[in-house]
Amino acid sequence: MHLDYPLSYNTISAMTKQEIIKYLKENELNIQSDANAAIFLLDLGYSAYNDSDVIFQETYSPIFVFIRYKDQRIFYQIIPQHIFKKVFSRIYSDFLKEEAGFKKIIKDHKNLQVRADKIWQEYKKGKIELKETYRGLVPIYRESFVYASAGEDKGEMINSEIIPEFAIRNKMPLNKTKKMFDVLSHPEQISVISLERKYFLNVCLAFLNNKGLEEKIKQYIDNYFWFKTNFYKKADITKELLIEEVKQEIKDLGKDKIKRELRDFNKGFEGIEKEKEKLLKRAKLSQRDRKDIQFARLIIEWIDIRKEQMLKMGYYVFSVLDDFAKKKGLEYEDMAVLTIPEANRLILGDKKPDLEEISRRKKGGFWIYEKGREAQKYYGKKAEEMLQAATEIKEQEQELKGQIASTGGVKSVRGKIRIVINPEKDPFEKGEILTTSMTRTDFLPLMRKAKAIITNEGGVACHAAIVSRELNIPCIVGTKNATRILKTNDKVNMDLKKGIITKK
Repeated sequence: MHLDYPLSYNTISAMTKQEIIKYLKENELNIQSDANAAIFLLDLGYSAYNDSDVIFQETYSPIFVFIRYKDQRIFYQIIPQHIFKKVFSRIYSDFLKEEAGFKKIIKDHKNLQVRADKIWQEYKKGKIELKETYRGLVPIYRESFVYASAGEDKGEMINSEIIPEFAIRNKMPLNKTKKMFDVLSHPEQISVISLERKYFLNVCLAFLNNKGLEEKIKQYIDNYFWFKTNFYKKADITKELLIEEVKQEIKDLGKDKIKRELRDFNKGFEGIEKEKEKLLKRAKLSQRDRKDIQFARLIIEWIDIRKEQMLKMGYYVFSVLDDFAKKKGLEYEDMAVLTIPEANRLILGDKKPDLEEISRRKKGGFWIYEKGREAQKYYGKKAEEMLQAATEIKEQEQELKGQIASTGGVKSVRGKIRIVINPEKDPFEKGEILTTSMTRTDFLPLMRKAKAIITNEGGVACHAAIVSRELNIPCIVGTKNATRILKTNDKVNMDLKKGIITKK
């Protein structure tokens, strides 16, 4: 793929402001919010999503984005729900026709990381210059986003489309089918999130025993140098930072709990595998049933690959932006708000961007990505009107119901809500119910302290679902609007049989 946009612009007519607002009000929207996102990454990712038809024969278009940098950074990703259904239907039908082709797509996606790793190593060894590194990495990262678009629904369509049909075919209650499906489709490999925890606990134990610490630190950093990177900038994991976190973990848990967690590390995974064997022996599954389970498992494993790849490549590309900023005496914050064409012209051609446009952009705006067009940009009052049209809670959205990702071994949970947008800054106390749009790796410390978890977005393959099952924490995902209906300190009851959340 080309470094810049692969298509010429203006192949379709742009929506007017009134048409955009009408579209947002009339369509069911999938809305995700976050605290950290660089415009550079959004421009790269959503232009790639527009080109998802290159691989999946269906496109993510239009996509709406709101971002604000003033005071506290925040952004909203707004994608019409019918696009998720359209892309999912295509991927699923193609899988049913030819499983080998589906597996090849996943393999091709994985191979992009090998190419990116090679370029990064050459750059770190001084074999290639900064510009050449940028020119090599950015197209690979963009291509990775084209593949990654397939996992944007986090398995939500598996919950809403495949599992209900599976239940009807097998004449089973939906809740029983969901539980069975979760077990049978669980990945055959431990998730990257859980493996990071194992590496970290081994560093803690080496510190406590004063044995092999340097080796364990090196192993951890070699494998997880990218782990704290978000969608705004890279975050380096140094030896000093890791030691401070180890000391805090030892203070919080103590040696016995750390040893016990390490000892029990594989038990949860092994327990799922044993339960899977029992279910397979008892269940009378048709060929279609087995294909559905296989599809779900591959999707979940693919999303785990996607998660690591997006952050790891993000670390590489954000490092290059940071290095360029330092070399030229610029602020990284100015680099982060550039579009891809602007960054290309600055880094590859030393052409400075429009400073007036950059200044306006930092205050926030509403962008629309449509296939074949440069992003439309709205600022000020117009941008706020569009966000309001997208996020206003309709009467039919008042009920809070989602997918049960994990019961945590209980039938219901009562507790106090804590809304968290930025896990690095927002307060959170042990025993509260973590409520957010979606979780990521930087939510892990909060998730381990949470009594339960509620998210707006997600399905069987989302981060919150996988982690909550492995931690055995009650979790309901895909509520759509929990962070808009619930408030911090609200007391709620989570029904872990029906997936319903009610205020008390």
